[in-house]
Amino acid sequence: MEYDAWSDLRKVFDAAAEKTGSAIAYSRLRLERAKCLNRLNGLYEELGRASYFALVRSREPDTASLVEQITRKRRELEELCAGLGEGSTVTCPFCAGQNRSDSTHCADCGAPLT
Repeated sequence: MEYDAWSDLRKVFDAAAEKTGSAIAYSRLRLERAKCLNRLNGLYEELGRASYFALVRSREPDTASLVEQITRKRRELEELCAGLGEGSTVTCPFCAGQNRSDSTHCADCGAPLT
């Protein structure tokens, strides 16, 4: 039987291409997660701003729409984390940072996650 170096080389390149494709897909998911987290943090800022100005003006805050958007964005973030194999996340009560569910302290601000 004759040794076919080209066949072996093709197998190596195919395996490398598959790994590269997986790495790119994983990187895209991480980027989408970062964008989602950034938007979620922006929504929390808007909620805080709306609540603050409502209190300053002595009226009830109109936050129902923001709360609904935050809820949807949190679900999206959980789905992205599940797609990355990271499981569920815990939100820091102090800075709203997203942390792995097995974390004891926030990775962003260091506050205890109790």
